[in-house]
Amino acid sequence: MIGSKILKFEVIESTNNFLKINQSSLEHGTIVQANIQTQGRGRNNHTWMSEKGNLYFSVLLKEEINRSLIFDNLVKTSVAIIRLLREFDIDGRIKYPNDILVEDKKICGILTESYGSLDIQYLVIGVGININQLDFKDLSNKATSFKIEKNKEYSIEEVLGKFIKHYNKLESENYELIFKEYITSSMVVGKKILFDSKEFLIKGIHKNGNLILEHENIIEYRTPNEISLTQLY
Repeated sequence: MIGSKILKFEVIESTNNFLKINQSSLEHGTIVQANIQTQGRGRNNHTWMSEKGNLYFSVLLKEEINRSLIFDNLVKTSVAIIRLLREFDIDGRIKYPNDILVEDKKICGILTESYGSLDIQYLVIGVGININQLDFKDLSNKATSFKIEKNKEYSIEEVLGKFIKHYNKLESENYELIFKEYITSSMVVGKKILFDSKEFLIKGIHKNGNLILEHENIIEYRTPNEISLTQLY
């Protein structure tokens, strides 16, 4: 279960960094939430625009964590966000591996970071959800928010509370069904991409997080770092 302890900040460098620095003194499931991040990050160290009015938080996981479960937790987080959006009548789709889009515009990003080479000591899941931001400047054609989609202001605390509710509910559900929901919500499964000068069909996503690709009836498996899906968006 997560969210029994929530630390809130007006301004912080990075909610993920705070948890990584202080993880030894914090309990499993602790959430750090900030109104503004000065050094928010996305995957591959891309900068995440962290303006006031959106929801930025990170979750610390320390119990029953091993390397094989890292992708499982990304799956659960993604599905929790899809369900959260649905509760607000917003139709989200999962852009593999770690973004949530609404009609090809990003509304949420997820960043997982773990510590430990063989045994995982802890896992930090960072989430940024665009809530009340209207102007994304140069990214206006690539980003959206709750307010843009529904034309109303939302409570940051209410959205966080609903995410916690959905995530904790998933903890007691069958993972096979959760993973099936993740695949159903995926934007990439069934799409064709060019890779190594060949056209591949994305047949699915393996439970270890690799893409399942098919070319001329031959199946290949590729990690997120081996292949770019920017051509799909």
